[in-house]
Amino acid sequence: MQWCRVGPNTSSGLTRAAESEDVVSIAHPRWNAFHPEPKSLAGLFEIVAILSQASQGSIALIEMLRRMGGALGADATAICRVDLSAPQDAAKVICYDSAAMRSEYADPIKVSFAPGVIGKNAKAAKAGSVWCGRLDNFRGQVRLAGIFRSRRITETVVIKLRREGGCCDFLELHFSRSVPDELLAHLENMGPVLAECWRGRSLGIFSDALLSRRRAHTVTPTSDEILSM
Repeated sequence: MQWCRVGPNTSSGLTRAAESEDVVSIAHPRWNAFHPEPKSLAGLFEIVAILSQASQGSIALIEMLRRMGGALGADATAICRVDLSAPQDAAKVICYDSAAMRSEYADPIKVSFAPGVIGKNAKAAKAGSVWCGRLDNFRGQVRLAGIFRSRRITETVVIKLRREGGCCDFLELHFSRSVPDELLAHLENMGPVLAECWRGRSLGIFSDALLSRRRAHTVTPTSDEILSM
């Protein structure tokens, strides 16, 4: 199977060469000598089971993201709902950050990297397709490039889960190291399965999880603050 990486000035991503006319030669070198061994196939089947459970409300989405990150070795994982007809960065994001990605100087990830990674193909890309991006993909996008640097992200993998109207849902996996080609190949095979699991999700599960997260992060005023009002 032939894989190609696409540069920032074309249709950024990972795709089968036979299925895309926009694919060019590899844009980013691979430093496999620095990679740990990719996660086992059992871990990949585990993420399907986890997403299936979460899509039916058996576990919370944030817990799903935590478990996915652990199974795949990702430092941060997110489900992003992006309105592609709206201005850039118009996304609703539920993200789990592992301790390795946290820093007193780094804000939580509240944006989607999918439009920057996939580029012009974001709307037309098939559900289940897998795309990869590095810092070069965000030239001219100061905010995204800044987050990429501050969070010490080396590579981001984006899996398109669904499109409904002008909105798309993406699973975004952020790694502080280069992602092994073998793991990317396995994710490519799993992508359509993950998309099918997400398509069968319970109605409103993403919106409810987003609202729950917002409530959890709402600061409750102290008694002194209430008295001072």
